[in-house]
Amino acid sequence: KQVSVPASIMSITGRRVIDGIKSRLGGYLQLPAPPYGTPSYWTSVYHNVKADNVFEWGNLTLEKDLLEYEYANVNTSTSTTTSTTTSTSTSTTTNTTTRSTTTFAETINVDPAKTVGSSKEQSNAAASIMILGCGYSRLGEDMAAHGWNGLVQVDIAPKAISDLSERLLFSNNNDLNDSSNTNTNTNTNTNTTMDCIEDDATALSAFDDRTFDAVVDKGLIDSLLLVDEFPQMMDIMTSVHRVLKPNGIFCLLSLSGPNHVLPKLVLLPAAALSSQPHNNSNSPDDDDEVRDDTTSTTTTTTT
Repeated sequence: KQVSVPASIMSITGRRVIDGIKSRLGGYLQLPAPPYGTPSYWTSVYHNVKADNVFEWGNLTLEKDLLEYEYANVNTSTSTTTSTTTSTSTSTTTNTTTRSTTTFAETINVDPAKTVGSSKEQSNAAASIMILGCGYSRLGEDMAAHGWNGLVQVDIAPKAISDLSERLLFSNNNDLNDSSNTNTNTNTNTNTTMDCIEDDATALSAFDDRTFDAVVDKGLIDSLLLVDEFPQMMDIMTSVHRVLKPNGIFCLLSLSGPNHVLPKLVLLPAAALSSQPHNNSNSPDDDDEVRDDTTSTTTTTTT
């Protein structure tokens, strides 16, 4: 039986209050927060956590919040002013009157049916998905239970990766789909291909360029956004951009509203991302190639 680690007091309402304070006093006041950008902090947090413990950032789960959800369109605009210095400003407008329904499969543009290959040919063409900063979340296991395959879970904390690997091994070696188990949120896909890799998200040095169809982040960048670790976030965005295939999707889940996330994280760094060269020596023949900024799409989902 898996045990849920008690969540922090962070909630959507609480986050909006913090964002409001930071937008008004951010230049004068540094709000107290854990050092989320320091790897040693997560080492200490996970020290006494057991393999069967579960922690979901913001209490977001695939089954409850993401499989199917409503969204509102966000209109963005960027303006550049040139005088003695050049400045760029961004604005976002959310159309809250018109809401649409979509699915997680549509959001990451990966159909679960296309991630499983029964033949070598199909396997070579199968989609692959990275879960960034996985920690002790069940997102990967829940995705597997709903048919996604080719999953790669990545975290910088060695203990988190070791415990997650142990949890997956236990799950795959036990028949959890007996007649008395009717919980649809249980991982019953024992044929799942899922790797757990220890790596730094700011580099993703374990992965070649253009490897993944989708990268899903359910808390890593959001925690860094909370403590204004913008250089780290920019490095992560650059690494994600490098490992995504052309037209790949970066799905970022945040407790902050789009008016707080998009200007700081997506719109202003877009030009920098588009000019990043491929520099992974494991990738053949394209070390000097420059990515066009239309080759990957960033999706920000606020639940």
